[in-house]
Amino acid sequence: MRNIVLFTAIAMVAAFAGVASLTYTYSKQIYAYSVRPKVGFSQTPAPAAPDYRQPGAWVALPWLADAADTAPGGERDRQEDAPADVFYVHPNSYATSKRWNAPLDDERANAFLDRRILSNQASIFTLCCRVYAPRYRQATLYAFLSDDADADRAKELAYQDVREAFAHYLQHFGGGRPLILVGHSQGAYHVLRLLEDFFADRRSSANLVVAYVAGWPVPLDKFDRTLADLPLCRDARQVRCVATWNTVGPEIDEARFFEGTRVHYPSGYESNRVKDIACINPLTWRNDALPGAATLHLGAVVFGPMAARSSEEAPLAERGLLDARCEGGLLRIRHLDRPRYQELMVGRDDYHAYDYNLFYMNLRHNAVDRVVAHMIKR
Repeated sequence: MRNIVLFTAIAMVAAFAGVASLTYTYSKQIYAYSVRPKVGFSQTPAPAAPDYRQPGAWVALPWLADAADTAPGGERDRQEDAPADVFYVHPNSYATSKRWNAPLDDERANAFLDRRILSNQASIFTLCCRVYAPRYRQATLYAFLSDDADADRAKELAYQDVREAFAHYLQHFGGGRPLILVGHSQGAYHVLRLLEDFFADRRSSANLVVAYVAGWPVPLDKFDRTLADLPLCRDARQVRCVATWNTVGPEIDEARFFEGTRVHYPSGYESNRVKDIACINPLTWRNDALPGAATLHLGAVVFGPMAARSSEEAPLAERGLLDARCEGGLLRIRHLDRPRYQELMVGRDDYHAYDYNLFYMNLRHNAVDRVVAHMIKR
């Protein structure tokens, strides 16, 4: 009932606004209000911290059976003999007004993560890499739609878990193997901070193949201020670089898409309102405005609620589904009317949930290409 009221309110605001960009902004504000925690951060005891020595603190490990092991029809999981590793940080699966950070045993958040997110994102990289993905006390969704101090505290708690998990990976699992960092949405926010904390210079980034940071705005000034030795990727085989994009359809206004979002620097948070946002096109792997034609699209893949584990049940990649170009810090694609691409967060043409799905096969093969390039170079 609560959702019906919420969406009715959004529809009413949309009707009065009459302009697509304003409709998107108002819908986003209403949604943010609906998931705002009812009590302050300090009034909510922090959930129990994860122990990354225990397998249960990880949503995916190479030697465990998990949803990252799924593959589209005609593909297979090659983690057993993969030459590189992926450290994957998942996006929000926790959107509630009850508390600021998710308990690790929250059944609803874990079910959505295990059955939906992991198969649709982490499974991309099993052709090149072993997948390590930590559970963490993720900040509730509102923390990324607000600029208040409690939101910052919730993000900080979540990041400290991710940081500890990555330090554990480096000490116990990595062994100097080639490494890809992957994050989406909240996960991309955390990966961006990992890059600043662990890969500040060329020596420390020697094993880094690439960082895929999708679904979160990465300002161009990051590459001057905190990522001077990790440039924005400029081609398909460059290594030790960052690839980032935010996928939208033709009706989203770039001036409003990043409204209300902020980026973390060592000195504190800054608004993205007046910043130029980076964009890489996953069809061309260039950071310019040249369009990528549909002929370059190797295939979108969407797994259902219960990830298929056999090749007979696995979805096939949809090739040539879209073209894409970077514009104003956003990755523009055509509007998709197909039902499987309609899980839109706050409105038409917001393809945030599909940043990885839409370019599944392009990413799958690009990760292999970059690992090979890294090994040759090293």
